[in-house]
Amino acid sequence: MKPQAAFFEQLGPAGMVSLGQVIRYASDAGLLVITDGKRNDIGSTATAYAKAYLGAGDASPWGSDSLTVSPYLGRDSLEPFVDVCDERAAGVFVLVKTSNPGGGLLQDRVTDGQTIYARVAELVQELNQGRIGESGYGPIGAVVGATYPEQLAEMRAAMPTSWILIPGFGAQGGTAKDVIAGFDDAGMGAIVNNSRNLIFAHRRDEYSQKYGESRWQDAVSAATDEMNAVLATRIS
Repeated sequence: MKPQAAFFEQLGPAGMVSLGQVIRYASDAGLLVITDGKRNDIGSTATAYAKAYLGAGDASPWGSDSLTVSPYLGRDSLEPFVDVCDERAAGVFVLVKTSNPGGGLLQDRVTDGQTIYARVAELVQELNQGRIGESGYGPIGAVVGATYPEQLAEMRAAMPTSWILIPGFGAQGGTAKDVIAGFDDAGMGAIVNNSRNLIFAHRRDEYSQKYGESRWQDAVSAATDEMNAVLATRIS
């Protein structure tokens, strides 16, 4: 489950209380929680962000299993998050190649013969060294958008020990065919994110008449089942 922190923050203190309640509810239901906050800073501030969010249950104030983080400030800004991941059995997802159209302005820039996103992927792989679990994956994951399937395949090969969080599926135009490259040969290693198409499923033509506003939860459930079925046919 991936709550987007900004939509809670815009509501002020009451929204932040709600975010905490959502995270706890999901954790109590046995779900892993990825807080989408895209946090980062330098030194002690990065450590403070990490200690605030990372660690399920009572291990941290927010109780998240993982957090999205920005690499823009460099390796020393990511290391505090990695340290807290080690302490609390948590994880992070580093922004590598994002799904938005404007991401290429910086991410696709070439320096020393290499794109910025490829260099970030190398850094992610470096940070995972010595932290690989029984699954073959480490706690330092990457965010790579479904809207760039060729780069997704490139990044799967570049980061074989990293879980890839794949946004851009559904409302942003990414399809099941596009996300397949993010999975390994065993059909593992990727988490496909689909927010608006599920949250607002009751507004989609195929669900609006059957469920409507009053049964929005049933629409979410039906849309989730549909998404899983489509992905399963592609992955298998």
